[in-house]
Amino acid sequence: MESTPARATFTFAADRTDGRDVQRHIDAYLPRGWHTQLDADGRTVTIHGNDHAGWTLHDYVLPRLASGCIYPVSINDNGQ
Repeated sequence: MESTPARATFTFAADRTDGRDVQRHIDAYLPRGWHTQLDADGRTVTIHGNDHAGWTLHDYVLPRLASGCIYPVSINDNGQ
């Protein structure tokens, strides 16, 4: 029996004034099952997804973002 994947969320402030550009850039690096949401302030991006099949937030998603020179600094991180 396969275990249920853990849900992870990572919220951070975009460095640039236009969060939409940052959101599109991040989306290009995310694996299937992960997505971004731009908050109403237009500067806060939240990454949502399921830790599944090795695609965990800390062991895969954040290092993959770093490979694209994206280094988010967490505002609220509930990933394990």
